[in-house]
Amino acid sequence: MDKRAVANFLIVALVFSYFFIVFDVNFRGPDEPIYFAYTASVIEDGDLNAVNQFYKGSAKFVSQTYNLPDFHNHGGVILWAPVYAYGKLFGSEKAIKCALSLSTVIFSFFTLIFSFMLCRKLFSEKTSLLATVIMFFATPYFYFTFFQPGNGQIIASLLSVMSIFTLYYASAMNRLHWFLYGMFFSVCLAIKLDLWFQIFLIAMCFAALYYRKEVSPRKALYFALGVLPVFILNLANDYIKYGIMRKGEFYLFNPHNFYFLDQLFSSYRGYFYTSPIFYISLLGFMLVIYALLKKRFSDNAERWKLTLLFLLSIYVLLKIFFISFRYAWGGGTTGARHLLTEFPVFVLLYAFAIENQKRLLRCVIYILSLIMVFWNLMVISEFIKGVDINYFVGAPELITRFSSLGVLFDILLQPKDIWLKLSVCLPLIAIILLLITVVMAGGAKFTAQERVFKLMGSLAVYAFLSYGLITLLNIGNNKRNVEALKAEGFFTGSAVLNSRDYEREENVASMDEMIDHFTLKKDFAIVEKIKQVKKKTYGD
Repeated sequence: MDKRAVANFLIVALVFSYFFIVFDVNFRGPDEPIYFAYTASVIEDGDLNAVNQFYKGSAKFVSQTYNLPDFHNHGGVILWAPVYAYGKLFGSEKAIKCALSLSTVIFSFFTLIFSFMLCRKLFSEKTSLLATVIMFFATPYFYFTFFQPGNGQIIASLLSVMSIFTLYYASAMNRLHWFLYGMFFSVCLAIKLDLWFQIFLIAMCFAALYYRKEVSPRKALYFALGVLPVFILNLANDYIKYGIMRKGEFYLFNPHNFYFLDQLFSSYRGYFYTSPIFYISLLGFMLVIYALLKKRFSDNAERWKLTLLFLLSIYVLLKIFFISFRYAWGGGTTGARHLLTEFPVFVLLYAFAIENQKRLLRCVIYILSLIMVFWNLMVISEFIKGVDINYFVGAPELITRFSSLGVLFDILLQPKDIWLKLSVCLPLIAIILLLITVVMAGGAKFTAQERVFKLMGSLAVYAFLSYGLITLLNIGNNKRNVEALKAEGFFTGSAVLNSRDYEREENVASMDEMIDHFTLKKDFAIVEKIKQVKKKTYGD
């Protein structure tokens, strides 16, 4: 092993050691306890009815099939369930949550590595490393890695960068690759709503390759056939949950309100307000357009890189447009949580903005980036302290706001539960390192392109088999477990909801949040409109 390889290994080990020391072990998150409940239900009950994990003692609301009528995607259990089973060996819920939190840290760590590797395909190593590190601390990504690891976005971001990596090599994909990629994408759909929007990216990339005569229309059929198996399994599980054919996540969209500018620029948890580093990524997008218009590419490979960057940007814009039709953009969380899945896109655009710039301009961007990192840390600190909700009507002096940064010292610098981590996590890390070593040894003889296809295909097959097994367990055990809970009196006093009210609690809370927000802003016309939507939708 040469000196450079040793140095790289030591750097990676040191960074992961830092991640290991500071992450929170409680698997807390903006949507918890739902992901923990789904995972526990699979291991403890052999089904996907998380009602007795979500409610303690007795159920409050149930669907027509006496399942928990929850809209969150449950597909993450294919990755969380083995970790839960491992944590269960230690005999405590604390150990289970510690292991699950570590899994999020590992998913995040690999997202950073893959984002760096993808970026390095297009830009220099120095630029790629800087872009990855800056974007980690200049967005809420670090927050949902260290402080709220109980979320679905980090897993989704790992799948996202793997999907984009696959598209980078899309012109070389054969029929089997397209079929497996379709299966991989359907796994993404089962894991997180945020990844549905990648269908725009895949369609645009396919169209661009077809225009360049690098892919045949028949391969779209193989992709579609690959989507079907997991998608059908997902529909079956949703039918068991609701008693009707229904995709609960789609009912979070609200055609009556359009919050495009608010969610981007509002001082109330707006994406660009919280994380102004997005302005530099936006600059990168504009420079991509300029390069394409000026035909600043030397060959087809360079042209495809620019085209891919352009299509990635359009995909992000389309996603932002569609999620603007929501009941609230704040959502009880900070900044661009719903764009964490696009983390690798922002890394690439940031890198494009600084690559090949004159030294003086690069220095200016670096200084601005550090200021933006600091700003992002400060605003997230204010969110943690719960003071940000009032600042958009009159924020105090900047020097006063600096005091909020103290809460981040605990997140970013304070070691947490070291003895618990050492006892629970070290064996799991050893197992993962062994698997990585085996995979790397087996993949050494393949090209980078072949390794990407094999990794994507292997994950697709694993996900299909594991999700298929979970679905069979759900079909076999769900009704039986419901009858057992009925016999125990668990559903005494439970309200059986009709389909209109399955997402009521979530959507009404979101509308109330917006009513409070616009009331403080004295925008009473929007307040009245939201109240009318609320009354029309739910009768409140």
